[in-house]
Amino acid sequence: MSAQSDVMVVAGVLALHYCIVPTDVCEGPSGTATSNYVARDGDGRRWFVKSYPEHVGLDSERRALELAEFAALGEVPVPVMRRTLDGNLIAVDGGMAVSVAAFAEGAETAGDGLYGARWGAVGATVGQLHRTLARHPDGPPRRAPSEEICDVQRGRQLLERLLARYAKQPPSFPFGPWARDTAQQRLDELPATTTMLETLPATLATQIVHGDLSSLNLILRGESVAAVIDFRPPAHRSPMWELGRIVLDPRTVLGAPDWPAGLATAVAAYQETNPAMPVEDLLTVPRAAAGYLAGSGYPLSEPLDDPPAVTPELEAYGRPATRPWVCCAPAWTRRRRCSVTRSADSPAQLQPSLWRHRNFRTFLIGQSDASVTGSSISSMVIPVIAVLELHATTSQVAWLAFLGLLPPAVLALHAGALADRHSKQRQMIIGDLVSAGARRLGRGRRRAPRPCPCAADRARADDAGRARDHAGDPDSAAARLSRPWLADRDRCGAVRAVGVRRGGGHHPAVDPSDHHRFPHAGADAGGEHVADGGRPAGL
Repeated sequence: MSAQSDVMVVAGVLALHYCIVPTDVCEGPSGTATSNYVARDGDGRRWFVKSYPEHVGLDSERRALELAEFAALGEVPVPVMRRTLDGNLIAVDGGMAVSVAAFAEGAETAGDGLYGARWGAVGATVGQLHRTLARHPDGPPRRAPSEEICDVQRGRQLLERLLARYAKQPPSFPFGPWARDTAQQRLDELPATTTMLETLPATLATQIVHGDLSSLNLILRGESVAAVIDFRPPAHRSPMWELGRIVLDPRTVLGAPDWPAGLATAVAAYQETNPAMPVEDLLTVPRAAAGYLAGSGYPLSEPLDDPPAVTPELEAYGRPATRPWVCCAPAWTRRRRCSVTRSADSPAQLQPSLWRHRNFRTFLIGQSDASVTGSSISSMVIPVIAVLELHATTSQVAWLAFLGLLPPAVLALHAGALADRHSKQRQMIIGDLVSAGARRLGRGRRRAPRPCPCAADRARADDAGRARDHAGDPDSAAARLSRPWLADRDRCGAVRAVGVRRGGGHHPAVDPSDHHRFPHAGADAGGEHVADGGRPAGL
């Protein structure tokens, strides 16, 4: 199929399956295994169209595109995927299988290497990517023996078999001799790589990763990351290998004498966005990357395994891609005193005190003073108010505590799935503001407590009792010592009646203006509220 006919097929697939009517379709930057096109629609938007070869497995490519969509949920800069009218990620028609994504305008690949602020931007983006993919449904991160991740013995066997095949079947095109010589050079460097790997920890972290994070699949706009493209199907690999593969790109290492300082910047930025990664693993970035590559034969075996796959794009990618690990690994060993591994790989150089980070201090103050403190006080005060003010019973307080724990138990899974799709910082701020507003509104509507009439009455009665004591009333002291009505507001009126009778009229402890509230206070001596002996009835 000619290039012109391929363009026509792409235009037809876009119109039929994606409802995109292209006004222009042209060939785009080709990948190592795909043919790519750039289409412009009637609104002026451009779309990146990837065409898959016939022998590729479309199921694995769909899983790779789904992994890209999952990464986008974690705010990783991934181009928006355009689905077909049937909701599929890949359209197959006219003998061609394609996927469509938004085109990153005004951006370029990281083929020119990393420099300046790019080090920190790339490290932070890769850290956010790995932090998001660690929650992928295919499995959480796990530890694996270092010998399995950096299997030098398996790499030695692979290179020896590859060289034996080249000896039996000499290459017939230029890339073949170069691949053979590079395989021999890598085999000669294995003893130095083995020595370097002796200091690796016993285990290293593995998790779902991008799978093909090279300089060609990292799109930059200025000194920031614009897009991460071309994911591979989800599989557990070493995240330190993936980080080292991009930050130790040959164009960077061979063209920047200060690459150790840049590497330290990238690793520190990675840790800031992915703090769950242990420092001991972060210190192994160059060694893990070199050891991982020692067990890989790509792309050195392509001239023998799949000659049609040896395209100019593959040659442009493969020739420099294998150079840094032959030269950078010994260089890293010689320069162990760089800022990342200074003082015998001390983690203190990589992990400064958190108190120096203004964002951490702000977060700690906000959580401890506003959120955690307020929630702790509420959990203690609410049951107390329920008992003292609302006279709640024991069972009611128990139900109150149970209902307080019910929402997290019922809604945690669903709320967590929704929360992963949005900014965590924004959710925390909004949640705290809503909580503070609700508490403020509750305090504003709370009615002022009514003064208990018995308090004033008790004070007046005590004053009257003390006056009687001074007057020599022998019964008043004993009577006041046995007054159970001090805790019974229903008998306050009887106290007033006693004062009226003993005083022969209006007693100073009785306020005439209170007669509408306590009508029994002015009752006659023979009334039902006063018993013989001057005590209230029922005492």
